[in-house]
Amino acid sequence: MEKINLNGTWALYYTDPSEDKISEFSQKGIADLGIKAKVPGDVHLDLLNAGIIKEPLYGKNAELCKWVQEKDWWYSREFIVPRDFIKEKADLYFAGLDTSADIWLNGRKIGKHNDMFISYSIDVTGEIKEGKNLLVVRVDPGLRSVKNKVNEDRYPHISSLEKNSSFRMWLRKAQFSFKWDWAPYLLTCGIWREVELRSYKKLAIRNVFVCPDFQQGGKAKLSIFTEVENFFSREVSVILTYTLQGEKKYSWEEEGKIQAGLNSIKKDLFVDKPILWWPHPLGEPFLYSLQLKIIQIDTRETIDCKKEKFGIRKIELVQEPLGKEGKSFTIKVNGEKVFCKGTNWAPADSIVARVSRDKYRYLLESAKKAHINMFRVWGGGIYEDPYFYDLCDELGIMVWQDFMFACAFYPDDNPKFCEEVRHEANIVVTRLRNHPCLVLWCGNNENDWIYRRRVEAGQNLPTFYGGKIYHQILPDVCARLDPTRPYWPSSPYGGEDPNSEYRGDRHHWDVPINIADPIKRVDFSLWLKDKGKFISEYGTFSVSSLESLKKFIPPDELYIGSSAWRHHGNQFEKDTLNTALEFYFGCKVKDITLEDYILLTQFLQAETLKSSLEYFRQRKYRCSGALIWMHSDCWGTISSLSLIDYYLVKKPAFYFVKRAFEPIIITFQEGKKDELCLWIVNDTLKECRAQLEYGILNLANSKIIYTNVVQIIIPPNASLQVADLKLSPGTERESLVFAYLKSNKEVLTSNRYFPTKFQFRKLKLPKIQTIRRQVKRISKDVFSLTLWTDKFVWGVCLNFPEEVELNDNYFDLFPHERKEIMLRGKEEKVNQLKIDTMNTLMRKI
Repeated sequence: MEKINLNGTWALYYTDPSEDKISEFSQKGIADLGIKAKVPGDVHLDLLNAGIIKEPLYGKNAELCKWVQEKDWWYSREFIVPRDFIKEKADLYFAGLDTSADIWLNGRKIGKHNDMFISYSIDVTGEIKEGKNLLVVRVDPGLRSVKNKVNEDRYPHISSLEKNSSFRMWLRKAQFSFKWDWAPYLLTCGIWREVELRSYKKLAIRNVFVCPDFQQGGKAKLSIFTEVENFFSREVSVILTYTLQGEKKYSWEEEGKIQAGLNSIKKDLFVDKPILWWPHPLGEPFLYSLQLKIIQIDTRETIDCKKEKFGIRKIELVQEPLGKEGKSFTIKVNGEKVFCKGTNWAPADSIVARVSRDKYRYLLESAKKAHINMFRVWGGGIYEDPYFYDLCDELGIMVWQDFMFACAFYPDDNPKFCEEVRHEANIVVTRLRNHPCLVLWCGNNENDWIYRRRVEAGQNLPTFYGGKIYHQILPDVCARLDPTRPYWPSSPYGGEDPNSEYRGDRHHWDVPINIADPIKRVDFSLWLKDKGKFISEYGTFSVSSLESLKKFIPPDELYIGSSAWRHHGNQFEKDTLNTALEFYFGCKVKDITLEDYILLTQFLQAETLKSSLEYFRQRKYRCSGALIWMHSDCWGTISSLSLIDYYLVKKPAFYFVKRAFEPIIITFQEGKKDELCLWIVNDTLKECRAQLEYGILNLANSKIIYTNVVQIIIPPNASLQVADLKLSPGTERESLVFAYLKSNKEVLTSNRYFPTKFQFRKLKLPKIQTIRRQVKRISKDVFSLTLWTDKFVWGVCLNFPEEVELNDNYFDLFPHERKEIMLRGKEEKVNQLKIDTMNTLMRKI
């Protein structure tokens, strides 16, 4: 196969919807009329670059961009085809068109497409010509294609989201673009993924699927399923060569005859002592590379070649009886149970075409550093860029992959719609099934649960529209095209109650959203009572950093409650943050500065996530996963649920989660009256032999009230209670519990517990006069920062210019303990360090 890359600069022009310009534009293009456009891209970005609109995600500018959805958007470009490029077969390949599109080549209409999620390939054999060619694409966001299909009586609005469109359930388009609680209404449009012209000689390898299976004696059988298309009307005799590159190189050859048309070929390869792909922290994510070549026997010419990366691993979904607690919901990889520590992944930008490779790599490498081993790719977004899955393969991060259906009825009584869904699923499963990171297919986000809730609330909904998709079409496609992974119908799902604590996966949104009473709605101790088997969604709000706020809130509106502030808020927040600050910190919003308000909300998010994650992990494998909503934001937000904001600023919660997700942790659990139990959780496949030192610290005088040391052995992949201690009633405000796990004097992990729990206003924190510091240069632009003090410090906040990278932040300091932080940045930026602490803030409020 040869390719001509058609990415880059195109011409872009918009008109009112009309048939009048089709003849003119399809024949001549719009180069003399339009502005410059970048492909892949989005019309909003091109308008922004041309100065026609302002940044849509700043202030309330998104509301000023609604006119974009009402226009026809015309792209055109010329390209040159060399003489020797034209062979037996040519395809024009669009990796993504958003959403409704018509395509013309050299004045002739060659295609029509209406699905943002999938690629579109057009046979242009005989249409392309040597020399100059003209390609024209008309695209719009898709609304007009479904305007006559809306039937609100048949498919009523069933979610708690604002009702912004009756169209979205009909459109195969990112559902969050119609506005979600955490995202603006902004309908994207454009040629949003790559475009290329492909030329084939005689034969083409259309698809390769590597299906691994473990054999007795330490072997792996790789069943290679290949589709080859023969463009001749006669058979072609070929040699197929398979080259497998791993730690060793393996090669196989076989002769065969390729019949006219599409051929399916299966070849079983056997590998001795294969190196397996593992998610962290169970092992390394080893990847193999397979190269398949087709050589014509009579000419010895290589006709086509295809490479695929894959991993050898086995995935299982285990649901075992747990007595009164119901059934487990556990992912097993290579026969080992995995506690899934992760986040929900939604698109990293409301303008999805704007997410760069650099942004993907930063977000995913940050996840790896935070010990995250699973993303749930949420069903209201997109099937992510191939680079996303490549990185997950490389980093050992598992992917729970939703199909793109979320919080709505979908018209499964419409045969054409069902066929479109089946076609989409075929393409998506085929595209993603070689990625070892992908461990589970899931039919939708919350549709089964929402339907059940509405029926129980008395709403007259005799038919679950969409059920046929999730319970018939999608499982059929997955079973046929990808038998290596489990399929799960919905999230949450399991048992008679789709959101049961006793079966399947669970979304815990009672706190901080669904409970009506405002005080109970912020009772985060309810998280610590949840018996869910796999918490696939939960989280809480915090405000983005002040520097981030300044990037999307106009200066004259940078205050709580302004119009822009509300525009970037979350409809479900419902004054929850203000209630929580008064309840847990004892302060009213009107009495504190904006900076203090931000930091308090961020520490509340961090502390509550920390405690809940430790609780869920301590319950392994009665609970087998906890996925926080959400990893990062798609725009600047006020009531943010993320760990990393839109501008890539890591919130305190990121660092707290990083520590709570370490492979080995200490957790605390309340026992009988005044008793505190200490547990060790070991997520590795190695036994842990260590020394546990624990005790109670008096906050007022920094003296240790009680201490003890025990030798412990924690089995691999286990959670075990190892000690307990008595707390003295009446001393909660002046004390904290600490614990260190050490091996050969090296601290493996540590933790602390406030007896006041989330009632931080009751803590008697010491006054901090100074925190001593020492900065050492390690190498160019790399420094170590060492901090120490003589008192306990809660929440040391290191404030650097955003150009400085650091490996830890928002941590505690214990008396006379030295904490070393690694910094990367220019010396003049490193020297601008300012330190804040929660001790100082709590005394101020």
